Amino acid sequence: DNHQISAAWVGMSRMVMAALLGNATLTTVLNIFSLFAEFAILLSTVDSFKQRAYFNIVLCMLVSALGWFIELSTWKEVSAKVDVQASEHSQALLSRLLSGLCDAVVSLNQSFRIINHAPKLAALLLRNP
Repeated sequence: DNHQISAAWVGMSRMVMAALLGNATLTTVLNIFSLFAEFAILLSTVDSFKQRAYFNIVLCMLVSALGWFIELSTWKEVSAKVDVQASEHSQALLSRLLSGLCDAVVSLNQSFRIINHAPKLAALLLRNP
């Protein structure tokens, strides 16, 4: 049946659109418009309108959910990267500030062991830097 083949292509193209656009709101709106357009076509051509309509509604919901999932996961990833960059920037600023105020600055881990080379501390302790 030609309609089944075209429905498969429409479904795949909708999923590709959701993945490529990266904008869940736009994907949802375009899928709803596409859904209404397909309903108009199905009303005039297909005898089994009810079955095809359910398929198209489920497809629209799945593609919209896929678009929202992609967008939310992208936002979480970007947010985490921004947080890491802000933390690294704050740590660098704090380290520069402390270096200007203190004789030696060291970075410690959770067990209070020095994790970075501290030449100023080595010089204060009269050790080779």
